[in-house]
Amino acid sequence: MIKKPCIPRLPVILGIFALILPAVAADKLVESTWAASPAIIDASAEEWSEQALTSEESPAVDLAFRNDAENLYVLFVIRDNDFLSTLEATGMTIFFDYQGKKKKDYGLRFFRRQITPDLFIQILERRGQVLSEEQKAEIRTKPSYFVNDCEIIEKKKTSPVGKPPVEGLDAPVFRYVKQAERTVLEFRIPLGQKTWPAAIQAGPGGKFKIGFEWGGLTKEMQAARLARAAAASEKGAERETASEDHARGSTTGGFATGGASSGMSKSGPKKYSFWLDVKLALNPEPGSRS
Repeated sequence: MIKKPCIPRLPVILGIFALILPAVAADKLVESTWAASPAIIDASAEEWSEQALTSEESPAVDLAFRNDAENLYVLFVIRDNDFLSTLEATGMTIFFDYQGKKKKDYGLRFFRRQITPDLFIQILERRGQVLSEEQKAEIRTKPSYFVNDCEIIEKKKTSPVGKPPVEGLDAPVFRYVKQAERTVLEFRIPLGQKTWPAAIQAGPGGKFKIGFEWGGLTKEMQAARLARAAAASEKGAERETASEDHARGSTTGGFATGGASSGMSKSGPKKYSFWLDVKLALNPEPGSRS
């Protein structure tokens, strides 16, 4: 008598997958804590010393979240500068997804750059600051300025962050300090203003996915790499032609090899990224601070 193989019933299989999939697919949930007073954005971790940090091991990062009714505050510490990669060139991009996915359709890119005095004036005016001609003249006395800037990413299109549409609303801002062993970044991002894309579309008690990304090649680095590859390819072709000419005149002539990959490393600076689920805190004393 031939025994039939034992095939688990479909409900049993589905039940097994129901137990396995959440453990595999779910991102770490981090609960923000309520900020009794607005955070000072100065890239100092001292203000966060009493708060438990959430850790990522690869890359080596510690981070924490606070919020009030108006803003989300983020502390982001790269514990080992080996994981810094090209952050100082690429900046830090923070993505937000409100549908439980990991889409990069919307985010904010925070970066530091050196600019001309006239561009510095444009940025200040874009942020709503009114400058007199005397102030503009004073700004132009310096050859250049370093600014911490921010741009909005919407489905791969970028636009500068302008003046907040609501009086008293803060614009996104960040600061960072690179130390010998680690780098500390601190961010302030406005909450809940649906009419302004520079704000997180959630309020106290809300939940969303947040993704952090930095490093890798900038557009300028990619262009430089392509230029080097093209130059190497051209030189390789010249060597190959010279070798062919030499081979025609000698039976012992060799054939030179070359090409775009000669002397080029395929690996570049590493890009780092990871996602978390964040739940914003509710005001523990609703009547004291809205």
